[in-house]
Amino acid sequence: MDQIKGRVCVTGASGYLASWLVKRLLLSGYHVTGTVRDPENEKKVAHLWRLEGAKERLRLVKADLMEEGSFDDAIMECRGVFHTASPVLKPSSDPKAEILEPAIEGTLNVLRSCKRNPSLKRVILTSSSSTLRVRDDFDSNIPLDESSWSSVELCERLQIWYALSKTLAEKAAWEFCNGNGIDLITVLPSFVIGPSLSPDLCSTATDVLGLLTGESEKFQWHGRMGYVHIDDVALCHILVYEDETAGGRYLCSSIVLDNDELASFLSQRYPSLPIPKRFMDYLDEEQKRAITMKSSSIPLRYKDYPINLIDPPGHMDFCSEVSTAARLSGGALVLVDAVEGLHIQTHAVLRQAWIEKLTPCLVLNKIDRLICELKLSPMEAYNRLLKTVHEVNGIMRAYKSEKYLSGVDSILAGPAGERGSENLEFIEEDDEDSFQSQKGNVAFICALDGWGFGIREFSEFYASKLGASSDALQKALAEGTSCVL
Repeated sequence: MDQIKGRVCVTGASGYLASWLVKRLLLSGYHVTGTVRDPENEKKVAHLWRLEGAKERLRLVKADLMEEGSFDDAIMECRGVFHTASPVLKPSSDPKAEILEPAIEGTLNVLRSCKRNPSLKRVILTSSSSTLRVRDDFDSNIPLDESSWSSVELCERLQIWYALSKTLAEKAAWEFCNGNGIDLITVLPSFVIGPSLSPDLCSTATDVLGLLTGESEKFQWHGRMGYVHIDDVALCHILVYEDETAGGRYLCSSIVLDNDELASFLSQRYPSLPIPKRFMDYLDEEQKRAITMKSSSIPLRYKDYPINLIDPPGHMDFCSEVSTAARLSGGALVLVDAVEGLHIQTHAVLRQAWIEKLTPCLVLNKIDRLICELKLSPMEAYNRLLKTVHEVNGIMRAYKSEKYLSGVDSILAGPAGERGSENLEFIEEDDEDSFQSQKGNVAFICALDGWGFGIREFSEFYASKLGASSDALQKALAEGTSCVL
């Protein structure tokens, strides 16, 4: 234990994060006053009294977020205040009254008590990374900073009440502290994971436990998330409190993972647990058969373009799902396994894209297997890829010919006077291949390792190594072929 330090206050001391913060503060030598709704509730506070140093340096005080002045006694004479208390979030028919107002007014009540304490040095507010990331105007060229905030309008429209409550509460805290000369620092953790000292699990811990027990319905909506260990978050609070040069807002996160990456890691580490292997497949039968049966929608944003990516099943048994997805889309990414080549599903997907007049792009996946697994030479790998692209283009030519012949039959069957040249213009057959790497609609990828390229990127990369012009190299690679690796 470090030397004995001053007294600090932790609001909502029995909570998931606050309990760890109290533990770390005690181990660091602080005297801690913790606020709880009922200090006499043994079930809620017993774990706090078991902490090292608690009997000597922990004091629990009753306080309520919605009672003006109820934090005065706890905060008076404290050098620092760690405000972690937040309303318990649950399904609500009146989110404004049950979630938003307690979060905002509760924070302001704590800060009003802080204002009345002449001994106060600094306030640390636990906010959330959700106050940054709920927005629809991301620009990959502009990093987020302390001036970045979630969109209040978007939170309201999508009914993301947790993010909205955290955003409005933090903004209210900054306004109050700036107007009253209070030194405020906010900590914005991402998704907090780690063991719970309290016997009651918070919503975060409950979602993680559900993932480990096979109840992954809630967790699948988290998508790509930042994660951080709860002990690191507690230590981060103490660090910014003690560092006199600290100020502003601090993002606290460790690693960013997709659901599938997280599930893969956990299932390998805990093979006996019923952890789902495929998050986009949320039906029990999909998990059991390891195939997609229902289309799943994934909202994305690329530069200034909002994208709603629909992942339909590739199996022929569920072609109706493919048809529905195609009607809702403006383009299609047609994935073909570079090793296994075309299947009957490929024909079905290409035909549906043709019928719905979608703009398709051909994506050749698993090209790493051609070299690492099949041990093909560069020329053999090239020929394999070239053959695949030729086969796909052959399918598309067949569809064009089908339309061509259908158009000819339709015109020839009409009145002779209507067979002018203007009616024959649309049936002229287009001999150009649909997929050509030089047109930018063919990509070579390894989805497992998260990399890929088109012929332009390939040319630019090797032009710098060879000291050649990227345009000349791209032309040389594409000349006389529809696809070159």
